[in-house]
Parts: sequence; structure tokens; C-alpha cells
Amino acid sequence: MLTVTNNTKSPSFHGLTSRLAKNMHKPGDIIKLYEKEKTRTNGIVGTIPPEWTALIPYRKRRTAVKNILGAFSAAGRDSRLSSSSNLKKIFLPVEQALKKSGVIKSAEDFGVKYLDNGAYGEAYKVSVNKQSYVMKSFYSFLDLNDKNLDGNFVEQAAALFINKYYPNKNWAKFYFGDLRAGTMFSKFSGYENLYRGKNAHIEESGLIPDADHFARYNIKGGRCIDFGHFGFYEQALNKTCRYVCKIAMRSPKEVIKLLKKTLSWKESQLVNDRIHGCVLALQYMDTAAKNKILPMLMPIITEKNAISLSESFSIIPSARRDAVFNKIISFENNQADINIARRLTLFTKPERPFGILAARESIEINRVLAKYLYTLEPESRIMYFERFLAFNDEELNKALAGSLHSLPKGVQAKYMLRLLEDEKMFNPVLSNLPCLSKGAFKALNEWISQKGIF
Repeated sequence: MLTVTNNTKSPSFHGLTSRLAKNMHKPGDIIKLYEKEKTRTNGIVGTIPPEWTALIPYRKRRTAVKNILGAFSAAGRDSRLSSSSNLKKIFLPVEQALKKSGVIKSAEDFGVKYLDNGAYGEAYKVSVNKQSYVMKSFYSFLDLNDKNLDGNFVEQAAALFINKYYPNKNWAKFYFGDLRAGTMFSKFSGYENLYRGKNAHIEESGLIPDADHFARYNIKGGRCIDFGHFGFYEQALNKTCRYVCKIAMRSPKEVIKLLKKTLSWKESQLVNDRIHGCVLALQYMDTAAKNKILPMLMPIITEKNAISLSESFSIIPSARRDAVFNKIISFENNQADINIARRLTLFTKPERPFGILAARESIEINRVLAKYLYTLEPESRIMYFERFLAFNDEELNKALAGSLHSLPKGVQAKYMLRLLEDEKMFNPVLSNLPCLSKGAFKALNEWISQKGIF
């Protein structure tokens, strides 16, 4: 329902907006709330920027805001995958709605240009009265998928929650979105290229949601410009975990106080849930807070906690990684070990963790390790290549074919021919041939001639 609270605030859709802003919801819950409220709100959440509202006469605000939001929703739908030359025509109704409401005085006060695209949508820079904003238009705007962690529904919902409970300079200011049209509108981050700007180091930013993804694309100068793929959506299966994460997003120091208090209680399910919540909340703490809470967590974490830590190992401060690694591997959990194997590049010296994981002699772990032979010293690469070949496992051998190029050039032909003892390895080897030595190339041609393949 669109309401006007007083002369200073914008009309806003309080039903769906307030419900989504209460918690970080799982995708399925967002969809249920949307289905329940969509007839009253038309799928719109949030409202226009307050600087626009201040320019609209109070008695006209309700109608004006509805018209502006509707125009942006239509533009978002029409601009999706359109050419840049059509933008002026597509956004003309937006310009007209802003002018009619009094937000702008002339066409010179409004502008729009295509910025960039990513995996889930396109972005446009919108200029109003010399202020810059970003409108994001999602590709799959009606994809009601309970597993999506990016794109329509989840990003607008996350933005509402974050702007309510964690409103500081580290997050882009979110204004409004349309779940039905698949759009969201935020303050411009100050970078021309929304998706491929200069990388920021994750620990310096203090913003730790899904660190690998965010560090590459979505943190610009210490400001998070994207609200997709927050790691605890699927992991935080109960309200207690979400409660702790909510506290962490507001104040990491409060989580440390909560953990100290919790540790004084008798063991119970609530205590276990709070501890797990603290593990998940590491995503939302800066480096200083993590350095304080990790020594408190290490003696008490469970196997379930260890799996979660392994999934988000990249957020662990470098000075704490060895201690956390030692704790994780102490549980000998196959999934946790696989998660660590996929993150070997995070270690300054990968030889030790590689060796410990290889000693498990697990086919599943070795299939991952085989892809990271390049992180080892040349002698070690040969040793483990030999060891992995002995398992005679097809999937493991495919991974080894992909790592042939990491072996010293003088032995590449030898181990390539070892792999080709199983003719099923011909295609995996062939696909990696451009990376191999001239000797390996020659040996493969001779092998092909002998086999009469072509």
C-alpha cells in the first residue's frame, strides 16, 4: 500500500517493503511474500530519493510518486537487451513524469546512458538534476527460483535489509525496485564501469559477503555496489542464525559480546545455533573484529561450523588461516576438505595443506587437488602426478590432463603418453594441447599416427 507519512518523507509501499526489510530472507520466503503482497504493491519496494520528493508539492506526491515509479518500471522492461540508440525513446516517459511532478524543470536536467552488463542484468546511469543514480535491469525478471542467490527478488530484498540495519558509507544507497518488472534503483557509486572497475582488496574494504565474487567485481573504493549472493541465505536455516548475522551487519563488536555471554550458558540447541550464527556472521565483520572472535571460536566449533568455515575460507584473515585450517581438517570431513582444496591459492605456501589433503587418499579430494598442481614446486608436481595416476580414475585423469602444462616441459610428453594409455583421455589431452611443449605436441602426433585416429 502506498502511504504518505508526513511532509518530509516520500510516499512508500510499506507492506512488502517493511516485511522484506525485517530479515535477510531465503529466496523461497521472498517469493512467498511477493506473491502475498503483489496485488497491493504491484511488486514495488522502497520509494524515490528524498531529494526528489522535496521538489514535489505535498498534495501531489502520492500520484507523482506512483507515476515516476511506474515510468521507471516500464523503462526497465523495455530497455532490457535493447540497443543504446533507443534509450532516449525508452526513457522519455520517465523524463516526462519527472518534469510533470516538478522534480526537473527541463530535458537538460535528465539523462541516461548504458553502463555495462553482468551475469544477471544490465546497468544504466541515470542523471537527475546533476545527481547520478544507477538503474539495474535483471534479465530473468520473472524467474521465481528458490535457489537463485543473485538477480531479481533476492537483490532488492537484501538491499532493503542492509540499508535499514547497516546504513553506512560502505554500502550503495538503495532507493526503490520493482520485483514484477525486475529493476532496482540505487545511488551511483562514482565509477563509470559498474562491473569491471579496479579490483579492491577484500580485507581492506571490511565488506565480506561472498568474498571471492565481491572482491573481483562489486567493491569499488570500499563501497559495495551489489546486493547479490549473500552467503548465509542457505546456511542460516533458523531465526537464531539470522539474528546473529543481523547484529553483525549493524555492529561486529556486539557479536563478540553476544558470544562471550553465550559461552557462559549451559550447552543447549540455542547455544549451538548462536555459535553457528557467529561463524556465519564472520562474513559481515571487518578484519579487526574477526581477529578477536576467531580465537574464541576455535576451541568450540563443531563439524557443522567447520564446513561453513571451509566454504568461506577466503574471508579468514591471512594471519589466522593456518590455525583455522588446522581446526577444519581435524574433523576429517570430506566436504570441508574439498572446500579447502578449492581454495589452495589462498595459502602463502600451499605445499603443506596440499600434502595433508592428498594423504587422505580420497578420490573426490584428489580430483580437486589435481587441478591445483601448479601451486606446488616442480618436483612436487611430478610426485603427486605419479601418485594420482595410480588411482586409475577417469575423472581424476581428466583433471590431470588439464594440469599437464604445469609439469616441467621435459616430462610433459612422458606423462601425456601415460594418460593416453586410456584412449578415453585423448579428447581431454587434445583440448589442452596448445598449452603443452613442442615435445608433447610431437609425441601426440606420433601417437595419433600409430593409432590411425585421423
